[in-house]
Amino acid sequence: MNGKALPVWNSLNLITGLGKWAFGGGSFSRDVLQATWKPVWNGMKIDAGMFVFDNPFQAFSRWTWELPQSLIGNAWSSARNVAGYADQIKYYRGATFIIHDNSSKYDGVTLGNYINMNIRDPYDKTKYEPSWNDNKFTPIADNMMMHEYGHFLQSQRIGFFYLSVVGIPSLVNRLGWIGGDKDHFYTEKWANNLAYNFFVGKKHWGNGWNFYKYPIDNQKKKEPWVK
Repeated sequence: MNGKALPVWNSLNLITGLGKWAFGGGSFSRDVLQATWKPVWNGMKIDAGMFVFDNPFQAFSRWTWELPQSLIGNAWSSARNVAGYADQIKYYRGATFIIHDNSSKYDGVTLGNYINMNIRDPYDKTKYEPSWNDNKFTPIADNMMMHEYGHFLQSQRIGFFYLSVVGIPSLVNRLGWIGGDKDHFYTEKWANNLAYNFFVGKKHWGNGWNFYKYPIDNQKKKEPWVK
């Protein structure tokens, strides 16, 4: 975490919390203590994400050929936390999801094992932490989250080449400089293929895949009604 910026952010949170408590009749523990502690706790959870693995291969990969994007992902996630864009920190099968809810945007950025998401609605525990999954976080209710997990799988496959083969081209495509339609750009369709095969093909509880927004290869074979 950014040690210089964090005290400034905590001070602003503390002032805001004191104002709510003093003038709004709120709870001191809720409005002051929680506002100060939450960024610190989230920062610890973000850093802990470097040590959350689903299998031994992920542990080896993250600290070797995925290390550049993992460190950048940690720094970017920490910066978003300091700026107030980390409302939920969740772990799923080796990936760390940093979720900003009630956002004006609906998008995501994946760097190594860090998946930063903006969602428009409030975080819904019944949706993302269903009882059938023992109230543990799962991204299967959100196609964008599953798609971003596909980028996480890309990172494990190509390691050092992720930034040059996926990260930078994806950014340039998003800016409209190359590649045309984002949904059919090779970096995104590749992520779709990996995510679809992981969540649906391997029966990791995936369902409701949006083939229009997240097209995959051999789509007609998998869903014959798709044009």
